[in-house]
Parts: sequence; C-alpha cells; structure tokens
Amino acid sequence: MEFDYYHMESGEKFEEYFKFVRQVAMEDYELCEKAQDNLGRGVYSEGILNPEKENGVSCEYDRFRSLHDPTTNGAQSTRTEYLSWCASNMPQIS
Repeated sequence: MEFDYYHMESGEKFEEYFKFVRQVAMEDYELCEKAQDNLGRGVYSEGILNPEKENGVSCEYDRFRSLHDPTTNGAQSTRTEYLSWCASNMPQIS
C-alpha cells in the first residue's frame, strides 16, 4: 500500500501526526490478519457482523432498515416507539 500524508504543520508536529496515523494503520492491519486467521480456524463467524459479539450493532442495523423500508411509505417511528422496540428486540449480551 502507498499513502500520501498532508498536514498543515511541519517538523515535529507532522512527525507526531504521522506516527499516530501509522500506528492506527498498523493496528488495523493486525486486526485484519487476526480476523482472517480466526475465520480459517472457525473461531469467527463469516459475515457482515458476528452474531455473537456484535448483536447490538445488528439490532440497530435491522431497526434502521425497518425505519427506511420503502413499503412503509416513509412512515417514521417516534423515539418512544424506537426505544421500546430496542428494549424488546435487543439480543442479550453474554
């Protein structure tokens, strides 16, 4: 991979910024490598979201889709209805 870095500051300020961005990129790379290893070993479930570890995100995604379903003609739920739905449909985190 190749990256171009642009920053308003030069010298020490840029070096500090560059080190931080590089650290984040390396952490992301390592996470991807570990996820691939775990997929190969059967530790991690394949898919957009892990149903065992990311169930809260999955619940929110499902709710978002239901709110924007074209078959409802743009009908939106109130905040109270939304919170009630989440409380009754949110999978329990183990």
